[in-house]
Amino acid sequence: MWWNRIYLRLPMNNSQKEIILEDWTGSCLQTLKNQGHILDYRLLLRSLDIPDYWVLDAKRREWLWECKNISPKIHLKPGNHPVGSQWEIKLWWVKGHISDKKWQESSYPIRDNNSHDSHWYISTNVSTWLLVPGLIISKLNIEPDALMELKRLFGKNIVVFDGLLTPSSKAAKDAIREGLRRALTSDDAQPSYVQ
Repeated sequence: MWWNRIYLRLPMNNSQKEIILEDWTGSCLQTLKNQGHILDYRLLLRSLDIPDYWVLDAKRREWLWECKNISPKIHLKPGNHPVGSQWEIKLWWVKGHISDKKWQESSYPIRDNNSHDSHWYISTNVSTWLLVPGLIISKLNIEPDALMELKRLFGKNIVVFDGLLTPSSKAAKDAIREGLRRALTSDDAQPSYVQ
């Protein structure tokens, strides 16, 4: 597979993979802003407990987007899964890395060059239960209960791309650009209930 060749040639840690996806998402959002589909967006503080982007679309809906650029992992040791089988995303992982984030805050710190304790904040203009959550994620094996959790939180607002996003993966970039455009311009995007 193409991602295997690139991954072996360019070993990246999780932080580097996330930065590539966040940069591309920012580029797509800027294009959508230039086209008038969104009014504003902000890259939020890099943190385990808040999403990656706040977006205000042209219909004045406020979105929170989480980016997950995960490379496929293969089981290498005997155990509960056959050696060589692909790792599946489990419910505990979805909760710990996605669901348990702060999806209903009245303000979020934005990424800037300030020190850790003095960041600018973006305040949401709507009731926190009206924030629309969205997810950008690489296509992976997902256990059924984990998939149900993602659908509960994001509904239709999930943008899936194939493989690992790298600087040279045109098909993945096109899928992200089109998925964001579709979600942010749709008439039926609804906030989901987040506990």
